[in-house]
Amino acid sequence: MINLDALHVFLEVAKSRNLGAAAKNLNVTSSALSQRLSGLEAQIGRQLFVRKHAGMELSEFGKELHAICKMLEKNFIQINNWILEQLGAIRGTLRISSIVTHVAQIMPYFLRSFLKKYPEVTFNIESNISVVTEERILSRSADIGIITGGSKNSPLKHKLLMKRNDILAVCTPEYFSTLDAWNTIDEKMRHSMILWHNAPTSRTSQDIRKMLKISGKHNLGTINLPDMMACKEHAMRGLGIAFVAKPVIYKELKKGDLIAIPGMSVRGSCSMVYRNEKYESPLQKVFRDEYSAFCKKIEENEAESLMDID
Repeated sequence: MINLDALHVFLEVAKSRNLGAAAKNLNVTSSALSQRLSGLEAQIGRQLFVRKHAGMELSEFGKELHAICKMLEKNFIQINNWILEQLGAIRGTLRISSIVTHVAQIMPYFLRSFLKKYPEVTFNIESNISVVTEERILSRSADIGIITGGSKNSPLKHKLLMKRNDILAVCTPEYFSTLDAWNTIDEKMRHSMILWHNAPTSRTSQDIRKMLKISGKHNLGTINLPDMMACKEHAMRGLGIAFVAKPVIYKELKKGDLIAIPGMSVRGSCSMVYRNEKYESPLQKVFRDEYSAFCKKIEENEAESLMDID
């Protein structure tokens, strides 16, 4: 009978399409992984991959098996988490470093249900820009990080949380009515209308500067604030234009308290990062799986049921 570990190996090789990369993710040697894969093929009696110079490609049978395994993978995760929960293994403290969007707006709704399920869990959560978060994961000062975009830090593993984490330029309807001549306003005046947070090295800040075609040496805004949430609060008071992640202003946009300025958005994504370790606590694994599923629901247009809470 094929065990779950063998199927996990199969899925990882199919994802990486490279034995070396898959072995690194699984914390085994390439030769050991090759033997396990050959053993699986021998057990099944069919070839799962076609070895090519460009990498590993699924055979026709492998493609069919892969499709079935992907459908079952979510059920395996749920079963595993249920068993851990019944055994009382989900306990301890989890240290999280995250971009402010998740700390302020998304995570609180998730933690409310998570802590009901796992009352013996505690969290230490801090808000940091992506670069700092990666440093904290690498230095073992945090267990899980949430960053803008993906991680290029090879010692870290990353998992895409949201493909669309758009940054919108927003202001009150009253303030928007004063922007009729936006295209005729000189660059210095435009800058003075922007509420800016003091994180010029953050990935979001860099993306906004590119969109506005502003070099890094120029300062933006008359009012400089500590973070994105502070920018949103000042925009709500009609003090200027704030660049804010869409999940942070979901309710304000729906109620009409803020409006998005057309043509001034920045597309982005966000990911979860963690250390590439063979052994991890059940708490870390359960949090990763459940928070990923929560973020996926938000992306699948279920935001109203998850976040539109008075």
